[in-house]
Amino acid sequence: MSLRCRILAAALMVSASQPVLTAPSIAQTVPGSNTAGPNTAGQRPTDARSYCDRLRSLDGLKEYAVAMITVAKAVAALPEADPRRKDLARLYAQGIDDDSGSLQARLLERINAAVPRQDAYNQDQVVQQYLPWFAACASDMKTESGLAPQAVLFLNPLGQELPRFYDAAPDRRGDQLRQSMGASGLGGLNTREIEAATGLPFRGMNPRWVLPMAVAMQGADSFVPGYARQATARLEALGRAAVAARQQTQDIQQGLHPACERIAASPAVQAFTAAVRAAATERVSSDTLAATAARRFDTAQGTLAAEISRRIRAAAPEPQKQAELVRQYNTILDACAVRLVETDTFLMFADDVTTPERVDSQRDSTRRGRQPLLNYNGEKPVGADRINGKWASLYAFLYDDANTLIAAGSTAAVAEMTAMTEAMVKNRAAAAAKAEEEAYAGLRALYAFRTHPALAQSFAACLSGERPYQTAILTALEAEAQTVTTVKEQQALQQTAAFRRANLDTVVTAQCLYRLNFGMVMAEVDNPGIAIMLAADTKDLKRDDPATKYTPKALTGIAAYLSMGAVEFHEGVVGKYLQGAMDELNGQTAYTRKQAETLQSGKMVVGLAGSAAEEAIYANLVQPLLDGKVK
Repeated sequence: MSLRCRILAAALMVSASQPVLTAPSIAQTVPGSNTAGPNTAGQRPTDARSYCDRLRSLDGLKEYAVAMITVAKAVAALPEADPRRKDLARLYAQGIDDDSGSLQARLLERINAAVPRQDAYNQDQVVQQYLPWFAACASDMKTESGLAPQAVLFLNPLGQELPRFYDAAPDRRGDQLRQSMGASGLGGLNTREIEAATGLPFRGMNPRWVLPMAVAMQGADSFVPGYARQATARLEALGRAAVAARQQTQDIQQGLHPACERIAASPAVQAFTAAVRAAATERVSSDTLAATAARRFDTAQGTLAAEISRRIRAAAPEPQKQAELVRQYNTILDACAVRLVETDTFLMFADDVTTPERVDSQRDSTRRGRQPLLNYNGEKPVGADRINGKWASLYAFLYDDANTLIAAGSTAAVAEMTAMTEAMVKNRAAAAAKAEEEAYAGLRALYAFRTHPALAQSFAACLSGERPYQTAILTALEAEAQTVTTVKEQQALQQTAAFRRANLDTVVTAQCLYRLNFGMVMAEVDNPGIAIMLAADTKDLKRDDPATKYTPKALTGIAAYLSMGAVEFHEGVVGKYLQGAMDELNGQTAYTRKQAETLQSGKMVVGLAGSAAEEAIYANLVQPLLDGKVK
C-alpha cells in the first residue's frame, strides 16, 4: 500500500467521537477461512475473518439473504418479459438501503469526511482495499455441505455471478467479484455505467458496494438490522407478487383466467352460440349471416372495436407496448379456446362459425395441441389497430365492465342472426313446398282424374280386378323364396313380398293409376310401347287438366283399359305387345355390325321394358302414395 493510501486509511479509523469505517489490513486476510469463532457485532473488523464473522452475526442479514434466494427462485419461474425480473434486479442492486438511499448517504458522509470528494482516485483506492475481505468472505460461504445464503450479499443469484465466482481460481476471485460488482463510482466516476447496470439513479457511489461496506462500518450492529428488516419486507412483498404472477400464468395456461370464466358464463355468449347452432342445425348460410356472426357483439358501425382500440392505446401509448399487451390478451384467449374446445362456447373463438366443417377442423386442430386457428385475415391482431368485431368482442371480456361493453351489440347481433335464420328456413320451406307441389302436381291430377264421371265406375272395377292379381303375385314370390339356393336371393324375395303384402291397397291403387295413364297415353299416341314406358311418369300431366282435355270418345277408350280384367291387361295387352316386339326383333337379320348392335340394343330395351315399368310404378306411384303426397 502506498504511503498516501495508508494515511487516508488511518484517517478513516481515528475519529473517536463518531463511528468510522474500519480499515482493512490486506496482510491479515484469510481467503477461504471459515475456522474463526463468531465475532461480536460491535467490534471493529480488522481482517477478512473478523469481517465475515461480523457479517454472519449481524441480525437480519441471514433472513434478508434467505428472502433474496426465495424471491429469486420465484421470479426465475416467470417469463423473461415479466417486469418483476427487473424489479428484483433493482432491489438486489439496492441491497438493504431504503428507497431514499439514506444508508448510502451515511456511508458517503464518512468517506467524504476522511477523503475529500474531489480526490476521486484516492477515495476509490481506499474503498477498493475492502474488496479482498469481500472476496474472502464470499469464498468462505461455500463449503462441502453447501452454499450459505449470505453469499448473495456479494453475488447476484439471478444471473451467472455465483457460478463464475466459485468456478474462478481462489487468487482470481477478487477480480471476478470486482467485475460482478462494478466500479465503486466514488467521485462521480462511471456514473452512466453504474446506472445502466443497476437500474437505479446514481447518488454518489455504486449501490452494489453499500451493503458490503456497511457491514465494515463502526457501529453497524446499531443500524444494519433495521435496514435489513425493511429490505426483507420489500423482498417478501415482491415474492408474493411473483408467486401470484406465477399462479396467474398457470391459470392462464389452463384457461382459468377470469376472462375465460366471464365468457363461459355470459348469457350473451350463450345466446350467440345458440343462434349459430340453430343456423347449423337448419343448414342455412349466407354471406350476410356469416358477416353478422363474424362481427360477434360489435355494431355494424364498429363501435366496440373502436372502444377496445382506445382502451389499448390508453393502457399502452407506445406501439411496442400495445403489441405486448395484445400478445398477452391473445395468450389468455388461446388458452380459453383450448379449455373450451369441446363446448359450444368454442364457437365464440372460431372463425367461419357458420361453416360447420370449418369449425370441426379448428376443434380438431386445437385437440391435437396445435395453436388454435383464431386468426384475422391470416393473423391475430398485433396492436391497437386492425381489431375486428370478433376480437373486440373477445377482448371485451378482459375488462370488468364486459357486460356493459357488449350489451348493445350482442342483443342486435343475436336478433339479426335469429331473424335471418328464421327467414331462410321459412323461404326454404316455401321453396320446398313449391317444388313438391310442382313435382307431384301431375300425380295429383291423375289421382283426381280417377273420379271423373266417365271413369269412376271403371276405376272401381280395376281395383276389384287388380287385388286378386297382385295377391297372386306376392304369393308366388313367397313360394319362390322357399326354392332359391342363396340366402341373399331368399331375403330379397321375402322383403319384396312382405312390402307388397303390407301395402297391398296402395299397390293395387298404383296399378290402376298406371292403367289409367296408360289409356291416356294411348288416346294421344296409340302406341303400346310408348304407353308402357310412360304410363308411370306423371310429371307432364301438370301442364293440362285431364278432366277437360279428352273427348267422350277418348274417355271411353281410357275406361276400357280400366274395365278389362287384370290378366287381360298385364298379359294380353302389355305382355302380348312385348312378346310381339321381341318376336319381331328375333325375326330380323343384321347385315352389318352397326345393324347388329342396333338389333341387340332393341332386344335389351324390350326385354327390360316390363321390369323397368314395374320399377317406375313403385318409384313414381306407390312410394308417393305411401308418403302421403296425394290425398
